[in-house]
Amino acid sequence: MRRGRPDLDRAVQVCEHIANEGKPVLWGRRNEADGSEDSGWQFRCNGDSVEPPIGFRFWSIHELIEEDPSVSMIINCPSGATVERSHSEEDWVVTGYDPRKPVR
Repeated sequence: MRRGRPDLDRAVQVCEHIANEGKPVLWGRRNEADGSEDSGWQFRCNGDSVEPPIGFRFWSIHELIEEDPSVSMIINCPSGATVERSHSEEDWVVTGYDPRKPVR
């Protein structure tokens, strides 16, 4: 992982289709982080699919943004947020939190 930017070094889970096959990121959910190295994010190529536990890889936020720069627009959403889009050229739709409330 990259050194010097701890926020970008935090881990995200990506489905094996994104990690191994280069499929686009189309869905994400941010849960409460499990420790200081975890961002709480889980990303999939399809929000409707149920991935088995062995179907995920851990990447840093930096690695995911290198793969898909649009993720930088939503990566600071608070826990509880869900992000999705139909294809990689669409804008992200964010649900699950009130964007007018301050993030803590």
